[in-house]
Amino acid sequence: MVVRGLVRLALVLYFALMLSLVGLRYLLVPQLDNLRPYLVQKISEQTGLQVQIQELKGDWQGWNPHLSVTNLSLAEPGQEPMLQLPKLQADISWKSLFSGSLQLRQLDVQGLTIPVRRDPQGQILVMGQVLDLNDESAPSEPEAWQGPVRWLLEQRGIRIQGMSLQWQDDMRGAPALHLPAIEWQIGYRQGWHEVNLATALPANLGESLALSLRVQGKRRLPENVDVLDLPWEMTAQAKAVDAPALRPWLDVPVALDRGWVSMRAQASQPKAEQTIQMQLLAQVRDMAVLTESEDRLQLEQASLELEGGLNDLQALAQGKQSGDVQWALAMTGFGLRVPDLFAQYLAVDQLNARGTVHRDEQARLSVSKMNLALRNPDLDAQLTGSWREDAKFEAGVADWQGQFKHLNLAALVNYLPLTVNPLAREWMQAGLVQGAVRDGTIRLQGGLDTFPYGLSPKDGSFEVAGRLDDGIVDYQPARPKRLAWPRLEGVQGSIRMHNDNLDIVAQQARMPIAKQQDIALRDIQTHITSLEQNSFLKLEGVSQAPATSYLALVHQSPLNALLDGLLADSRVKGDWTVPINLQIPLDNADDTQVQGQIQMSNGEFQYMPEAPSFTALSGELAFSEKGVSARTLTGKMLGGDTQISGVLEPGKPGLQLNGVLTAQGLEQYLELKGVQRLHGQTPYKVLMKLDAKSSFSFGVESDLTGLALNLPEPFHKPAERAAKLKADWSSDSAAKMDRLQISLEDRQTFLLNLLHAQGSRQGSYFQSGSMGTPGLVNWPKRGLELHSRHDRMDLDAWERVVEEFGQNLDGSPLTPSDRPLLPLLERVRLQADQAFFRGQVLDQLEMESTEDAAGRLFLRLKAKQAEGRLQAQHQDGRYTGMFNANFSHLYLDRGRPDWAWPDAEQPMNDDLLLPAISFKVDDLQIQGVRFGKLEVKGKPAGKGAKWTLENFSLNAQGMQLHGYGSLALTGPQRGLELVANSQVSNLGQFVDVSGLLTESIKDGDGTVQAALFWGDFPWSFDKRNIRGQFNVDLRKGRFISLKSRSAKLLELLSLQSISRLSRLDLDLFGAVKEGFAFDSLTGRMNLSQGKLELDNYQIKGPAGAISLKGWVDIKDETLDLIAVVDPNLDMSGAAIAAYFTVNPMVGVGALLTQWLMQIPMSSHLSVTYAVTGKIDDPQLKELEVPAVSAAKQEKQPRVEP
Repeated sequence: MVVRGLVRLALVLYFALMLSLVGLRYLLVPQLDNLRPYLVQKISEQTGLQVQIQELKGDWQGWNPHLSVTNLSLAEPGQEPMLQLPKLQADISWKSLFSGSLQLRQLDVQGLTIPVRRDPQGQILVMGQVLDLNDESAPSEPEAWQGPVRWLLEQRGIRIQGMSLQWQDDMRGAPALHLPAIEWQIGYRQGWHEVNLATALPANLGESLALSLRVQGKRRLPENVDVLDLPWEMTAQAKAVDAPALRPWLDVPVALDRGWVSMRAQASQPKAEQTIQMQLLAQVRDMAVLTESEDRLQLEQASLELEGGLNDLQALAQGKQSGDVQWALAMTGFGLRVPDLFAQYLAVDQLNARGTVHRDEQARLSVSKMNLALRNPDLDAQLTGSWREDAKFEAGVADWQGQFKHLNLAALVNYLPLTVNPLAREWMQAGLVQGAVRDGTIRLQGGLDTFPYGLSPKDGSFEVAGRLDDGIVDYQPARPKRLAWPRLEGVQGSIRMHNDNLDIVAQQARMPIAKQQDIALRDIQTHITSLEQNSFLKLEGVSQAPATSYLALVHQSPLNALLDGLLADSRVKGDWTVPINLQIPLDNADDTQVQGQIQMSNGEFQYMPEAPSFTALSGELAFSEKGVSARTLTGKMLGGDTQISGVLEPGKPGLQLNGVLTAQGLEQYLELKGVQRLHGQTPYKVLMKLDAKSSFSFGVESDLTGLALNLPEPFHKPAERAAKLKADWSSDSAAKMDRLQISLEDRQTFLLNLLHAQGSRQGSYFQSGSMGTPGLVNWPKRGLELHSRHDRMDLDAWERVVEEFGQNLDGSPLTPSDRPLLPLLERVRLQADQAFFRGQVLDQLEMESTEDAAGRLFLRLKAKQAEGRLQAQHQDGRYTGMFNANFSHLYLDRGRPDWAWPDAEQPMNDDLLLPAISFKVDDLQIQGVRFGKLEVKGKPAGKGAKWTLENFSLNAQGMQLHGYGSLALTGPQRGLELVANSQVSNLGQFVDVSGLLTESIKDGDGTVQAALFWGDFPWSFDKRNIRGQFNVDLRKGRFISLKSRSAKLLELLSLQSISRLSRLDLDLFGAVKEGFAFDSLTGRMNLSQGKLELDNYQIKGPAGAISLKGWVDIKDETLDLIAVVDPNLDMSGAAIAAYFTVNPMVGVGALLTQWLMQIPMSSHLSVTYAVTGKIDDPQLKELEVPAVSAAKQEKQPRVEP
């Protein structure tokens, strides 16, 4: 019965429940919207809020009721809505009837908007309600919030979609931040209660934010289970957030220029009694950080991972004692610029590091078990070790060691801090140019504040070592106003840096020299001490190369300054081996110390191009920054053996050369024709010194014994006679001038002073000089001067000697040098008791000439035979403009003194260019004949190929001559062409005053015309090259003293003819006893090839007439003439008697003929002679019949006047 009753009760309850459900489903749920006003009112009364629902619907999803709410809003009375819910849908589980609480199968909320605002006072309002995080009245016990949490976790599905969050921060004054797409899901899956919250970020801020919470437990949590005791996992994630873009709403560091950050934080607690474990992963890309101190960090991509207990992480961040936290760091494209710590930008292509970090009982941070792999173009290294904070060292204490596969030597300085000496850093920056350090080790142990421990070795130790390949070490780089030492290249060896000392040991290297063969080095040791302070470089090694490479090394390095430029113009040959030692203070390279030895065998050395060469050099020459020294150095110079010994250093005795020079060796050295005037050999000594101020000087001495000087007086010397030769070179560093003084003491002394400007490369090597007689020689500032005073001076001979010293051995002129040795001769002062110049003797000579910088030449000449002034313009070795010469007197005489050199006159240069010339002489005498006043004026024409004689005049008492002509300077017909016309007013006066024929001619007037061509003049003075014609027409004169050559011939001819009548005892000599008078003297003379042809040359006078025809050889002074003499007889008794006495028949005939036909009887007395012999001793031979000169048979060309 009981059972049956129970069954019945169950059936009743079942049908009652079914009826209730059917009523609820079909009667109540569909009518929910009708109940909406009632529900809104009840909710408003319960909450105190103004509630509005636009629509409320209900239906069934299977056994589960489904509710739909549209446009639900909540607002404070009279305020704007604080919450607006466009749509809410819920599926209520039918199991809620038995659970005693609302169970949702699914809850969907869409379009929820949550406004959040922070007012200016800092209060946060959520949906208009103040959120007070510090409200102590809010329940804090777990029981107060575990119920709602438990209820949320038990729901099968809650989903809020399209939720938006609006954040308005009035306190910061930031623009509104809108997150329009927030999704929130709550569910249960595979034994885990899951809560997920995610949102997309605005495009200008990043990608997304997400939060996930998972709690492990049963679908329905028992009431006795504490939620906090359940295993849980929570993950927070931010993807690709533009950190600087968040600056309006968050306190993003100002130093962060740019950077995209992704973060993932995971926390978990498997058991309640266990510590919460944290994993933090931060990833950054394209980040740049710049601080006010210009510290700058750049990253292409990096990730940092931290793993440890939450408590440890919190303690670590708060500076408290903590346990170990694992960390891992990976970076690519990392760059760091810290101007206060490193001078250069540090770049890392790839960095991977991991280890642990903790704080000890004193809260000091410590990193241990560190493994680091670093790779960039400069370095590929792996390090292990630790680091910890230390009270003594602000940067901490490190203990690292490791290996590297590759280290770029040039980049080593980039990884040294600025605490290293700036000069040392500068040296490493410029000096370690190239090289790969391979298979090396790194060790660092100590406090980082004093790294690299050069000044504080007790604080730690640092060492880098490895094998060096293809290194380039520029151990003394160039600096402003200072040359560099040539660097070492191809260095093969090892390198070690210990603290602040750097050592490079190389088995081989080379020193490149510009335009020369490299210098090879071996056994090289380079050591730099104390990079942090008073850095010092020391280099030792053995080098070998051609001598030219070492000389180039001097020119291209500070050695040139250390040696005071002594080898600036030197030349060398041969191969040298040079052990070398360099010690260079890096903070004062001027104090560099150099030591070495040049080992030579059969080498050559020439101090300067103008100096003689040392050949066959053998031995050792030591050198240092102070100078050079030699002990057993031998060689040859100027044809003789030379020994070199001594020390050339400031304050030391000097370097001495003892040798012998030969004339042949001097000739081979100078290659000048003039040196051939020296014969023999002589010993000499040379001493080179440096004074206390390092000024260079040298001296040369020789007595010239054994050397003959074939020079003009007063310096002609036989070999056996001694003559003291001395040369002294001194340098004045303050004035930057060098002085050379050369003296030759023989019967007379010659002195030469020369000045050289140190460092000058312009103009001649010696900028000025003076030479000549001591007491007259000085030190001019520019140009070359000659001041001499001698008893006798053969200027022609000295000109010949000077010209020979300007010729090659074959006599050809020297090629002009790019830089002449001597400056131009600008001033000459000569004095001589007797001089010989251009074939003329000049007594009591005083000559002075000057040439200024513009080339204006002034010359003054004073002597017994000549006195005058010359003025000309000199340019590029030639005369330009007008050449003016004015002489008060000029006496020319071709006499040669017995002391003058024979054949010393110089031939004329074929390349003759004459300027315009104005030549005047007030008193001209030629070989004792006074010609009066001479004026000549001419100018060049035809582009210098011809010179025109515009005017030629000679004014003397009784005679004036005027002419013109030209001088051809090129071509086969070069020479002088002259046309002259002489007006004779008183021939007797002219010959008396001039001294030509004193008291030989009286009276006489007329003209003499001449047209001449002197071929190859003035290159040759051969009279046979003269050709031309003279026309003579003189009247009314008398030869009163038959002393001249022509008058003597007339005398012989007249006396020979008259003597035939002497048998009559008549006074026939009366006609000539008062001299030979002439009424006319006419004729034509043709000159050619040195012979003067007399054509129709007639002299007529009271005594008779003489006709001359034939030739006179001017050069040989011989005669070849036919002379016809016709005595002049009138009708006196003597004449008739003479005719009848001789031949009565003839006398009668002649008398009748003369009377009747007016034919002189004298024609029957005409006599013809052949005149031969010398002009001074003519020979006459009477001829029976007229003869013709043999020379007349050859007609010569004539030049008509």
